[in-house]
Amino acid sequence: MLFTLIRRMRYRSNRKAQIVGGYDIGKEVMYNIVDAVVLGVMAILLVVLIFRYTTTVNYFPDEFRQTALIYRFVNSPNCVAYEDPELKRVYPGVMDWDRFKDNSHINKCYSTGDPKAMAFRLTLKNQGELRSVQTSNWDSKREFDISKNRNVLVMGNGKLGGGELAIAIQKNE
Repeated sequence: MLFTLIRRMRYRSNRKAQIVGGYDIGKEVMYNIVDAVVLGVMAILLVVLIFRYTTTVNYFPDEFRQTALIYRFVNSPNCVAYEDPELKRVYPGVMDWDRFKDNSHINKCYSTGDPKAMAFRLTLKNQGELRSVQTSNWDSKREFDISKNRNVLVMGNGKLGGGELAIAIQKNE
């Protein structure tokens, strides 16, 4: 259709093309068929490009998910972050030594029924002593896939001190 308009503009400048009557009608039909095929191919390509773009937009790398969950463990009051009992204030990045006694806090924070979800084990080292907690889907028979270490502050026995948090991750795919 667009091509037909361009051709018609060319014909107006050429008087001989306007004189021939029946030949123009057959030629115009042929041009319309070519226009329809070209526009159809362009529409199909547009649909394919949009579909390809939407599938790549919804992809989140595993490292992004791991980092988001680690920040959840370290900064959430439901997990292992220290919460002042009087002020009810959470101190992000400060680990509560008492929350590393059992797995109840980490399982409240990260409960999943999916056996293919990532599993985590957090090991806190405070003044030479180690404590570990792990999510309910952690498989102790397997080795971990990724390990990350962070220097953190630890609140234990009413004292704030330095410690090291080791985070082991199992990808259960």
